[in-house]
Amino acid sequence: MLWTFLPTVARLLGRLRERLVIYHCVDEYSEFTGVARETLRRMEEEVVRRADLVIASSERLRDERRLLNPNSHFVSHGVDLEHFARALDRGTQVPEDVRRLPRPVIGFFGLLEDWVDLELIRDLALSRPRWSFALLGKGVTNL
Repeated sequence: MLWTFLPTVARLLGRLRERLVIYHCVDEYSEFTGVARETLRRMEEEVVRRADLVIASSERLRDERRLLNPNSHFVSHGVDLEHFARALDRGTQVPEDVRRLPRPVIGFFGLLEDWVDLELIRDLALSRPRWSFALLGKGVTNL
């Protein structure tokens, strides 16, 4: 079985003696900055056409891929409720630098890349100077 999240495996299809191909589409990779868009689109089209099953993380992604593969289905992202509910437990240790921030704290965790609207976050921070904005993640984008 070959289960992939990336369309760049297109050239491997059939070479791994896989009996089942699942393409789990979680993003529109051809829209990322700095990628060879047309090449990536062609690779994804091939993977979608040849996949036995396509799982998409949004209805839009599913609808677009269903045009190439009728066995495309929407499965939303899940969340570990028990894990994140611990943030509300008074016994949860909060790092000192975060604990000292004025409330409310608007938080973001993820890649800080060009798809994050940093200009909007900046404007919000300027319009709400008493709020704290905490962004945590890797990226090449400068605030």
